[in-house]
Amino acid sequence: RWAPTTRPEVTPPPPVPAPLPVVEPVAPTTGRVVVRAIDPSGRPFAKAQIRFVGAAEGPQLAGPDGIVEVDRAPGELEVVASADGWASKPHRVRVDLAETEDVTVMLYPQEVRIDPEAHQIFLVDKVFFEVDRAELKVESLATLDPLAKTLLAHPEVTRVRIEGHTDATGTDEHNLELSQARADAVRDYLVKQGVPTVRLETKGMGEGHPLQPGDSEEVYATNRRVEFHLVDEAPAK
Repeated sequence: RWAPTTRPEVTPPPPVPAPLPVVEPVAPTTGRVVVRAIDPSGRPFAKAQIRFVGAAEGPQLAGPDGIVEVDRAPGELEVVASADGWASKPHRVRVDLAETEDVTVMLYPQEVRIDPEAHQIFLVDKVFFEVDRAELKVESLATLDPLAKTLLAHPEVTRVRIEGHTDATGTDEHNLELSQARADAVRDYLVKQGVPTVRLETKGMGEGHPLQPGDSEEVYATNRRVEFHLVDEAPAK
């Protein structure tokens, strides 16, 4: 007896997925600027106000690490930092497309500050010398004169160590000798202003304690410095 033939079910092929649209990479339009605010001893300056001169937004507050990071269009920027009783000099920054520029901004007190916590005395500006010499520049006298007056007004600060620091150019031996000679020159000037010699000691540190790593002229300028450390117990605020 004839029976009807049953055709097998045919499964249709799966649909071919539509091709994904090609997403063109977005070309970067900015560069990044990392600003590190520090005090003259190299410690992060928390809550420093970082301002980009000419920018529409106001100052940005640095975190506990003293850092502010922003994205900016390529070009030249001027960065300044400030805090209550502290200020920095303007820093020029070059922003390049898709690059990160790291800049360290040092804040100085607006008057000589004896800091018991840091066991240091901070001046209103750096002490400058003639190139590769221990001769004080004239503008440094206006920085050291207030220090002399402060030391004479605070006899409880019985002993101060003047430390000289150089950059990493030159030999280790030369830098050590130069840093010692510069510390001695600062001591001699303070003595001429009436500070007793017994209250001052000097030490050349050479290039061994940089505040900032690197080999640019800006880094060298940051690391060339004179520091004033409280040797005896720091006085109360």
